[in-house]
Amino acid sequence: MEPRLAVFIDFENQEIKVPVIMEFLKEKGKLIFKRAYGNWEMLAANAKKELTESGVDLIQLYPYGSQRKNRADVRLAVDAIETAFTHSEITTFVVVSGDTDLSPLIIKLKELGKYTIGIGAKKSTSELLISNCDEFVYYEFLAGEPVQELKITVGYNLLSKAIQVLLKETNPPWDASRLRGVMINLDPSFSERNYGYSQFKKFLEACNEYKKILRFVQRGTSLFISPELTKEFDITKGINLLLKAINTITDKPPWNGSKVKEVITKLDPSFDEQNYGYSQFKKFLEACNKPKKILELSQDEGGTLYISPAV
Repeated sequence: MEPRLAVFIDFENQEIKVPVIMEFLKEKGKLIFKRAYGNWEMLAANAKKELTESGVDLIQLYPYGSQRKNRADVRLAVDAIETAFTHSEITTFVVVSGDTDLSPLIIKLKELGKYTIGIGAKKSTSELLISNCDEFVYYEFLAGEPVQELKITVGYNLLSKAIQVLLKETNPPWDASRLRGVMINLDPSFSERNYGYSQFKKFLEACNEYKKILRFVQRGTSLFISPELTKEFDITKGINLLLKAINTITDKPPWNGSKVKEVITKLDPSFDEQNYGYSQFKKFLEACNKPKKILELSQDEGGTLYISPAV
């Protein structure tokens, strides 16, 4: 089912063009609620025209007393929480603001099971707000405004961390959207636009040009990703290390799988099956068996793995 979005815009103390934000959010799902908060009597007619043509409800905030600064934050937060309780079909809440005062709202929405997207100016957005959002996008990149792009080395390091996370969960290849989701979980401010690319695939290709780390697998219209194994972690090296470990063991087979892994680790403390692209030690052993069968693998009723030399 297509995600349903509610958008809340703090229009005080920031100059933004709402149509470019709405165009971006259409890629995220169906826009159900769109509200902007400000003193519209003080706003230029063309700005109000942009908002109304984008289908945004204008919530008027009249200036009163000394609490002008926080009035949009308070009203926006109250409306967002009310929407979360009264409209369970809304799955994603978008907050357009850079104000750190809205961090508690983001935290509460996540506690209520909602996905949160923040949009704000790079130069003025609170780091606390960014870190609390599930996903954060800098407004300047949406608007095509000139801003210093992040170095691809930063993206490469984040991509490497995401690959390690996925290797612990499941074997490749992975859907590209899943890889992107893990990167956002690690850094909510991640967006390929921050690096000057309009598509995630183009960002991945740039990382590969910097240092080859991925292999691309196209399945119909879907892009899948696998880590590129370097010569350092070629399976041949794993096979040689495994054979050396087996020859070191003096006990009669079959051997407990954890015992074999312990011996391998003693021979090479840097050993990790994930370096070879496998999330489990058993899958690493199965890969070592493919070029030429060197092992007999079995499991008892409790799922304990046992290893014997192939006959």
